[in-house]
Amino acid sequence: MIYRELSLYNVDSIEDLKYYFFQGIELGIQGFIISPSLLDIVKDIAPEGIVLSCPIDYPYGQGHSKVRNHATIRAIRGGANAIDLPINKHLIEKGDISLLTNDILSNYEICRDRGVNLRIVLEYRHTDTKSMEHILNIIRDVGIEYVISRTELFVDNITDNILFCWDMALKYGLSPIVNGDISYENYGTIKNMDIFGVRLNNIAKVKSLGV
Repeated sequence: MIYRELSLYNVDSIEDLKYYFFQGIELGIQGFIISPSLLDIVKDIAPEGIVLSCPIDYPYGQGHSKVRNHATIRAIRGGANAIDLPINKHLIEKGDISLLTNDILSNYEICRDRGVNLRIVLEYRHTDTKSMEHILNIIRDVGIEYVISRTELFVDNITDNILFCWDMALKYGLSPIVNGDISYENYGTIKNMDIFGVRLNNIAKVKSLGV
């Protein structure tokens, strides 16, 4: 069964957060993306087994590693059981793989030691092929399983997005989560390709897909 999560990162109010959270639960959503400042609203009402993922240094991923580490610790203390961490593009531009590796590894170890999943957020359309191969190898070698395909900063091509996720699963053994404007037909394709999961960005989309 495909994993399905709902982003509530940009909700307008606490009342909206609660309303869409409970609607998502009723519709079988298995995970939610929650702002660090709103984790306390849902952590004690979430059913057992529900993923509460908190984006860190999102969406740009430009923060210093120690700042990102601290934010990760704070989010976990706040109730997150998963952390969504964008790749730091400046470390890619510097061309020093050891800096990128250390940034990912330090956050991974913080999460691992606290029983929390670290999930890496990529930007597949704005990273060259060679750099992406390095990044995916690092993710796999560190021991990270889950990867989100994009930050939503840039215009998406959903077909390319799905193919990128499929490639990650086949070549690197990762569990990708397709983050995009997913149609009913796209959803069927993702299920048929046995891609791990999808991120949906509003409750209307959840209802339209019948998930």
